[in-house]
Amino acid sequence: MWLAHEPLLHAISSASIARISQFEMRDLGNTAWAFAPRSIGHSPLLDSIAAAARPRLSDSAARSSAAEAATEVDILSLVQAFATLDRLSPGLLLAAGVALRRCGDTRDEASAVAELAGGDAGYTSMGLAEPHLLMEQRRVCALWKPAGWAATVAGADGGEPGDSRRSAPGGAGTEGTETGVTVGGADGSEWGDSEAEGGLLQMRRWLAREFGGHPIVRDASASHGLVHRLDRDTSGALLWAKGYSGLYLARLQFASRRIHKGYLCLVSGKMARGQQLLQMPLLEVVGTAGGLLRSTVDARGRPARTELLAVAHFEGPDGHCVSLGQIRLHTGRMHQIRAHMSHEGHPLIGDALYGAGTVSWCSRMFLHAWKLALDLGDGPLRIEMPPPPDLLSVIASVKPLCEGGRAIIDRWLKDAREQAKK
Repeated sequence: MWLAHEPLLHAISSASIARISQFEMRDLGNTAWAFAPRSIGHSPLLDSIAAAARPRLSDSAARSSAAEAATEVDILSLVQAFATLDRLSPGLLLAAGVALRRCGDTRDEASAVAELAGGDAGYTSMGLAEPHLLMEQRRVCALWKPAGWAATVAGADGGEPGDSRRSAPGGAGTEGTETGVTVGGADGSEWGDSEAEGGLLQMRRWLAREFGGHPIVRDASASHGLVHRLDRDTSGALLWAKGYSGLYLARLQFASRRIHKGYLCLVSGKMARGQQLLQMPLLEVVGTAGGLLRSTVDARGRPARTELLAVAHFEGPDGHCVSLGQIRLHTGRMHQIRAHMSHEGHPLIGDALYGAGTVSWCSRMFLHAWKLALDLGDGPLRIEMPPPPDLLSVIASVKPLCEGGRAIIDRWLKDAREQAKK
């Protein structure tokens, strides 16, 4: 539980400044996180933490052994705390990047990373029922993740990569159906011939088959190279790192809020039009539906920011009003969009866990990760993927109820046709 008594927090922070020089990297991050969930910033303490962190980061970058350096989780946690407080300076970000690159390079050199085709492979369009490579750069690849495929990351309790307060591997998966990222292959055992496990299609098994020459693929503690997650029933672009350097630098983009993640969702009811920023904290709880983990708005939860960029109203095939929303995620909590939309009274169409239930005219939950953009220093990586056919058929079936609605439908259908030609 987070302390909510601001005068007490300020008193504690003032008393802590004299001891900051004795703190290890993890202690610095945990101290910053004492303020981040409440967006309470004690400037003298935060300045002291940043000043103490920079030489530790420089020392970590100079270490010859990754075991001697500050762990990547501790570094990312510190960066994420400062980003949450909007206090992340260019100097601290640069120092963190140098330390993470060195840590990743050391691990990559020890594991003899294999190369893919090499360079920027550009954009590839293939069938959408199976995962495939969308774009390749030197350190990372963008992959297509179809709906129905599980992509779980270490600490998949809802914490973002780098959040040191997350549970250890072995916690529940993003959909509450997996038992953790250490299942299967963590001990070097064979993965088997099928991507299915326990009835679920697994992205990590597909990675082992397609990119097994990369040692990170078999490292469960590194999430098999998956930089972030998408819920099982969400389709879209997924980022995978070829090695540890790419993984750490990509997660730094997430922790520092430098990445752009765009989503398209269809929700029940008439959402307010115009841009909105939802900032309700989210707490993970065990739900009543089969004991599945879910997120709920709660003052004790972690900071969560969901930005609604555009909203349009339509009439669904059953005559009820629905809203199509374009969303940008600024944080990555478990089921964040689903929980925020449900709290606003507009659960996603097809989302039984958060209240909308299934409908005959939409075969799955309507949530698609259509945009992914970042730059690790190898040039911009930008992916824009229109919805797959199952969601396009839903878009084509609704009737516009607002100005510009028809243009929005035509835009997505046109983008899909142009994508199919590539």
